[in-house]
Amino acid sequence: MAVRDRFQTGKADTGVIWSVGSLEFEPTWDKGFDNLRFHRGDKFQIDGGPDRGLKECEDYVRAKLKNEKPGTVVRVRSNSDGYAQAFRRIEEKYTPLLGLQVLDHAIARLGTPYDFGSTDCSWLTMATHEPEGVFLPHNAAAQHALAITIEIPRVKVLPGDLLFHHNDEHVSLYYGERFGYEVVVDTEPSDTGAPPGWPFPNLRTGVQFRPMFGNYFCNWADVNGICRIVKINGPA
Repeated sequence: MAVRDRFQTGKADTGVIWSVGSLEFEPTWDKGFDNLRFHRGDKFQIDGGPDRGLKECEDYVRAKLKNEKPGTVVRVRSNSDGYAQAFRRIEEKYTPLLGLQVLDHAIARLGTPYDFGSTDCSWLTMATHEPEGVFLPHNAAAQHALAITIEIPRVKVLPGDLLFHHNDEHVSLYYGERFGYEVVVDTEPSDTGAPPGWPFPNLRTGVQFRPMFGNYFCNWADVNGICRIVKINGPA
């Protein structure tokens, strides 16, 4: 067993019901922000402190949770109507899965330009698995066909599992929820518009987070295989 941090949010009433949370602060703040933004007015207070804007609140809460002991609760309250959102960081015990490590390697490459045959989609999965002792071929279809991968249903997909798209023309890394959407990390040559609520006006080229729905290149309708490498995320 190991220990890791998880960030959670919830409505700051008596007996607050905490969200499942995230391993990163930003998705947790995004959830809290979605609730707080309907209560804008005469700014906000954090635990009765000075008036702040929401961006200032985000920076303060992030620093507070990361620097204070686990379990510390921070409350952001609207001056306009008293609505408050609570945030905390907890320590949870878990059985470590290497899928999270794979995603860490992918996130470290965010912004890497796309170059077909060099820094393309199968390069990303190949490069992010090598540090964990898994060596993949530089080809999406060949990765799908490997004996070390097992097919899994969508309900069992975990962060770091491989998604194959458009008849094995493309491969991505499943991430989970971010920016209010189910997303993957992949690399693409096209720069397309982003969905509502995305922190940038477009999805940009190269290695990026991308939403898994609608007409985007990565979407569940065009997934032809969901695969797990047992050494990475264990058996299904």
